Amino acid sequence: MSARSLVTPRSVSKTRRDVIAWTVAIASAAYWLIDLAVLRGGTPAPLDDSWELVCAARELVLGHGFRTPMIHPPLWGLHDANNHVPVLVHGPLLPLALAPFVRVMGANAVDAVAWLAAACWVGAGVLTFRVASRAFGRGAAGLAAFVVTASPLALRMTHHDVAPAAGALFAAWVLDLVARPHPHAFIVGLALGFGSLVRPEFMLALPIVWMALGVRSAPGLVLGWALPVAPWALHTFRATGSPAFNLSSYLLIGFTPSHPGFSPMSDFELTPQRFGAALAATLPELPAKWAHMAPRAVRHMLAAPSASLGWLAAAGAWSALRAPEFRRRAALCLAAAAIPFVVVTLTESSERYVAEFLPLWALGVAGGLEALREGVAPRVPPGAARALAAAVLLMSTLPALIGEAANATMLRVWLAGERAGLAEHTSAHSTGSLMFSDTPDFVAWTTGHATIYVERADYMKLPGPGSWESPLPARGGPADEWFHADLRAVPSPTPGADVQSLEAAEDTTRAR
Repeated sequence: MSARSLVTPRSVSKTRRDVIAWTVAIASAAYWLIDLAVLRGGTPAPLDDSWELVCAARELVLGHGFRTPMIHPPLWGLHDANNHVPVLVHGPLLPLALAPFVRVMGANAVDAVAWLAAACWVGAGVLTFRVASRAFGRGAAGLAAFVVTASPLALRMTHHDVAPAAGALFAAWVLDLVARPHPHAFIVGLALGFGSLVRPEFMLALPIVWMALGVRSAPGLVLGWALPVAPWALHTFRATGSPAFNLSSYLLIGFTPSHPGFSPMSDFELTPQRFGAALAATLPELPAKWAHMAPRAVRHMLAAPSASLGWLAAAGAWSALRAPEFRRRAALCLAAAAIPFVVVTLTESSERYVAEFLPLWALGVAGGLEALREGVAPRVPPGAARALAAAVLLMSTLPALIGEAANATMLRVWLAGERAGLAEHTSAHSTGSLMFSDTPDFVAWTTGHATIYVERADYMKLPGPGSWESPLPARGGPADEWFHADLRAVPSPTPGADVQSLEAAEDTTRAR
């Protein structure tokens, strides 16, 4: 394939393209049906965000607005009479999407989270196909859609973190809108704004999209972006005094000597009003953290969409940069792909930041394969090269499917025991309105009580029962605590997301 073909839209009738897109959607849906219905993957781990999302959705169903019973210690000062706090960790879009499931399914609504994530990946695959078909043709576009669907990274996010799946859907939508012959800046801004309500780092893509559309697009782009973002910025401002506050920002100072690991998110004294001063005080320690995290960011980027195909995505980026006609757009795509590098380097080591931009990696694989085939083995039929790439990806996907299914089985057994234990525990004692746990999302959803995220050692440092003068919450009775002797014995997600964050924490501690 010549370099010029990268920028020349293929002459494919709209009807034929739509038929193929529907075929891609059906094939992707079939894959997720096998994973979630046949293999029964998707059971959430005890510390997955799925529990907190359905907790927030339940508050919406009850008419309480964007409140949550799952409390991180820095937000304790914002609690109301029901010991609920404003939603300040996740955006509003996913709780809104899950609210109908909570209303219909009740306590089983958490099972719908993986299905919602799978639906997002189906949409992301179709939109990636549309973008790739304009640049590379239908065959390569089919491979790009397959990469988005079958990536082990997408599988792990579907089972344990719906936000990156939704982020990938909006990333693919923005790519599709920008790649059209006559993109509408306002619509692009809307897509980017809604994406920012799922993953806040999408805001970093705003100037990149603006450069892609041109200077004159700024008013429409910003207006479209601000329309969904402004109401949530007002919600955040009313709660914290800052329109851009997000508790995840605390990870900027995490993994440093003064704030090891995730400790900033467990500090009752580090309120939103004090975070700015804490950030300023930690600045001298941050360059060492960045130097430690940057190689891990590169590792995550090279391991997407799988460890076996990451190099091909890098080759696609390189070949696109070498094409003069495509160089500008390729540079902008690379700038967007660098957002995960920036976020991981500044915050924590987690592959979820790469997952939301997986459509870009899929385009890189499709373009890289075409460039490699033309440059190294031009006699190899394009279809054979794509089939080989798909087979290489499947060699990573199939073991991941089996491993996730086995992990889901263990999780179902563990969760059943936890639910039974919690029911017996709370029925044997008089439970107050506030609980303390090292698995707070799960406890808040299961019991309906507000729950503070705290380890047992830190819990014992809190004021004793009946202490009302301290700004800190007082310890409760026996029924108000639910801790585990060793959380490492609790079934956890397949290594990839949070596990790598814990590894980074341990590495940072040893390095200091």
